[in-house]
Amino acid sequence: MSRKVTEIPQTKRDVPIEVQRLRVAAYCRVSTRHEEQRHSLEAQTAYYTNYITHNPHWEFFAVYSDIASGVRTVNRPGYQQLMRACAKRKVDLILVKALNRLGRDAVETIRQVRKLNKDEHRNLH
Repeated sequence: MSRKVTEIPQTKRDVPIEVQRLRVAAYCRVSTRHEEQRHSLEAQTAYYTNYITHNPHWEFFAVYSDIASGVRTVNRPGYQQLMRACAKRKVDLILVKALNRLGRDAVETIRQVRKLNKDEHRNLH
């Protein structure tokens, strides 16, 4: 009895994110202009720049940042630039320290994650 084998190719989603060819951006935010927060923002920016550029599979796109409260995204120019880059399909992956860096309001954060994840080519990690 002869059996036919059909090979189903692995999809991009089944491949670990660290080995996918992706254009990667990061978003950093601190909520005040206090000295320790400014140093935190600088450290986050340096960390993500190093982390992204040292992955041979990833293309560094940008690190966006803001010094602003997380509640109102319209008052965060770095966040707005990131969203425009995503809308233009220039970014495949966004790295953030925690989801609350995108926004303190859970509803708005979930809305943005869902909007970004509608396009199969983008991931929030």
